[in-house]
Amino acid sequence: MKKFYSLLLVLLGCLILAGCNDTEDPGTGGGVTGEVTLSYASWGDANLDALLIAEFEKTHPGVTIFRDTSITGTGNSFTANLVTAAQGGVLPDVFITDNVPTVIENGLVSDVHEYWDKDEDAKLVYSNIANTAVYNGVRYAIPSFQYIKGMLVNKTLLDNIGAEIPSYNWTFEEFKQYCMDYANKATIEYNGQQVPVQGVNGFAPNGGEGTLGFEQVMPCQDSDTLLYDAYDGTNFNYTDPLWIKYRAETDYFFANGLVESLSAEDKEAMYGASDAYLFQEGVVMFGIEGSWNVSAVVENMLASKNVEIDFYPFPAGKTHQIPVILDYICVSSQTQYPELAFEFAKFMSYGREGWKARLAATKELNQVINGFPVAEYPEIWSELKSGIDSVKYGGLLANIELLPNGVPDCDKWMPGYGSFWGWVSENAETLGFWDMEVDTLAQTWEDELKRQIAQVKEDLGL
Repeated sequence: MKKFYSLLLVLLGCLILAGCNDTEDPGTGGGVTGEVTLSYASWGDANLDALLIAEFEKTHPGVTIFRDTSITGTGNSFTANLVTAAQGGVLPDVFITDNVPTVIENGLVSDVHEYWDKDEDAKLVYSNIANTAVYNGVRYAIPSFQYIKGMLVNKTLLDNIGAEIPSYNWTFEEFKQYCMDYANKATIEYNGQQVPVQGVNGFAPNGGEGTLGFEQVMPCQDSDTLLYDAYDGTNFNYTDPLWIKYRAETDYFFANGLVESLSAEDKEAMYGASDAYLFQEGVVMFGIEGSWNVSAVVENMLASKNVEIDFYPFPAGKTHQIPVILDYICVSSQTQYPELAFEFAKFMSYGREGWKARLAATKELNQVINGFPVAEYPEIWSELKSGIDSVKYGGLLANIELLPNGVPDCDKWMPGYGSFWGWVSENAETLGFWDMEVDTLAQTWEDELKRQIAQVKEDLGL
């Protein structure tokens, strides 16, 4: 019996020592020690991620970051694959997502507000951005980058048709006048034939007609109290006169042929492909675009067509609150090391030290930065801007100057917002949304959006 108790004491001592090795040494960071591996899933650039991971590991001895490439896709497909992987027992410690309510619904995320609230860098995050993805004091996601929603301008095309090049602080009225004066009125040579100049390509990830969404991005530029899509921090105000005004502008652009909306047959006949993205064919004056795609369009069109493209701030109203699109990073609900996982998530997103490493890495890889800090770091912003070619990307620099006034979208974090737009798409024809008077549409949509947000928040326990 004495031998049994002696053996038991030895085993307990080993367990206590093992526990200390996993929790107490601050050298590893995040309150853990020993050899620790965190897994990370992202759709970001693998080469850039590798350089950043190496820098994090240098400052966290004993920590290894495993980049999980088994979860594939981008955007909503990535999030769907993440949910599937979690159902199969595989959930990375840290991951990015395009849909915070989805990962909440599936129980994939931890509340990280206790780490965020005591973090000094988090105090420097712009308030409009810091207030997103927080639900009654619970923070299930960390805002990582802000991407600019702006306007590609084909300067070469404007010059060829005799139009004056607009300034970077152009107004919505000036933009509209360009489209009214030249869309389907001026022509340009394309492969030996004269084709009509088009006004604007709507916002669409793969080109094409896309959406205009003036009612989402313009009210906040004419009001200090409205944010993206006439959100005021509590409710969406579609019945506000500014939302109604700019929804009517969206309708006007479509009704008067100011939007590039050629049929697949016409594109095939005139441009050789039924899905041709006509902005990149050089026959469209303006294109609503996200900053993540700007360098690809600019460099491609310079190389293939010798066409000068610039990325302007979205045509402004009174406030210059420019629209931005946020991405998010999350800490797994299943991680064994939540504080360390938060430290890594911070490094890969909003953190000052992470941004120092990111600037060095993008310079090494000769990349143009297309997603921007969400916090006020003067030295980071100064270095970032100094590394951008002001000749090619003058408009991008003009956009960056306005980012402290960025107004973030609601798509990825607002519960019920995505399902509302699904409802709009499903019922557009049967309920006749596109034929409704704007006032009636505004009231119908506002009521339904309010209902869906309340319902989804209740379903998610938020």
